This record gives sequence, structure tokens and C-alpha cells, in this order.
Amino acid sequence: MFYEKYGGMAVGLSRFLPVLRSLVPFMAGISKMRIGSFTVWNIGSCIVWSELYLAAGYFGGEIPFIKNNFILVLTGAVFIFTAGVIVRIYLKVKKKNK
Repeated sequence: MFYEKYGGMAVGLSRFLPVLRSLVPFMAGISKMRIGSFTVWNIGSCIVWSELYLAAGYFGGEIPFIKNNFILVLTGAVFIFTAGVIVRIYLKVKKKNK
């Protein structure tokens, strides 16, 4: 039911969230999402993801702060993405328990 309505969006957005990137395609297969739809969304999100990260690396690497503090910037990015996922899960659980 979820993948019939939101499957494409889930596949596309999961590319940008480390944990979901591994889980969403697996769940799409279990829920029997149409392979054509999955493939289109997967290829499209792959192109967008790779271009965004390539541009961020290319242009971000020229910023002196990032160049001089790469480990700090990388750790901060991982923390922000992970915190976003944790907050989202927490809010869903909190909403479900009400």
C-alpha cells in the first residue's frame, strides 16, 4: 500500500539518507513495487545524488575552512544526518503512542 502511493518518492529520497538507502530497495522488493517505476526513480535519484555530491566536493573543497578542517566537517555532516533520522523516528514513535 505504501509503495503504491509513495514508492517512487521513498526510493528517490532514500538515496540521501544513509540508513534508508539500504532498507528502502529491500522493502520495495518485498512489497512488490513495479520494477519499471523502481528503476526510473533509482536511476534518477542516482544522477541527482552523484551530481550534488560531486558539486559539493568540488566547490566545497575550495573553501579554506573545509579544506583545513575536513575531518571536523565530515563528522558534523554525519552527526546532522544521523540526528535528523533519529528525531524523525522519535517523533513517529511519540505520535504512535498518543
